[in-house]
Amino acid sequence: VLGNVFAKATAVRELKLAGFMGCWNFGNMISANTAGFNAFLSGRLPKERGAALRAFAAAYFPGGDPAKIAAGWLKFGEAMDHYPFSIPMLYSGPVNFAFVLPTEPGPLTGKPVGRSWLLDERGDDLAPALVDYTADEAVTGFSELAAIWREGLDLYGPALGGSDHARSEWNTARVCYHAFRSAANFCRIYRLRLDWSEACLPEFRAIAADEAANLEAVLPILESDPRFGYHIEAHGYQYDPAAVRARLEKLKLFAK
Repeated sequence: VLGNVFAKATAVRELKLAGFMGCWNFGNMISANTAGFNAFLSGRLPKERGAALRAFAAAYFPGGDPAKIAAGWLKFGEAMDHYPFSIPMLYSGPVNFAFVLPTEPGPLTGKPVGRSWLLDERGDDLAPALVDYTADEAVTGFSELAAIWREGLDLYGPALGGSDHARSEWNTARVCYHAFRSAANFCRIYRLRLDWSEACLPEFRAIAADEAANLEAVLPILESDPRFGYHIEAHGYQYDPAAVRARLEKLKLFAK
């Protein structure tokens, strides 16, 4: 979401701040985010957001299409406006490990999803995350987020070109989409299981089928790029290809 990164860097410069906390462990692996933030802080790029994004895109992705790359970044930012943000959702929500959350037919077990920054054993109860949102609002938020992010991918991917940075940034953008889609599907199933009856089975099977297709699409990326699933603070993988594949096989059975 380089448009948002640009806005933060612009505020730092305009407020003449002495510095910023740039050492936290979420989203700070060397990437377009870190390079972009430094570029925007430098003051050497155009002051207008669109022009600055295009200039950075041209430098970071030589041979790419800067206009479409910038449009993709702005679309990702638009998508993130739908994230059901709150501290409980951030620290107890499903996104970090949605690929491997338990999604069984039947009533909830009551075991919580767990803390998003540690390697907790994962359950099916999302209640600790839903302090500020209803289940319906979480479903709507993550569904809109995934749908708009998908539009951004259609702009972004074909525009990146073949530079050294293109593969890693393309993989990241795609895994984000699949994670948000998994979160939306988990929230849908959670909502069903709040008031479970056998009448819920057809809808459950439809969601399971969509999630199976989602996992089948993301697995080749996870297998080719070991960055994904690793959590720096937890010092371990919250998911890996083997765990995703195991859940996929279960979902295929449920979807029948």
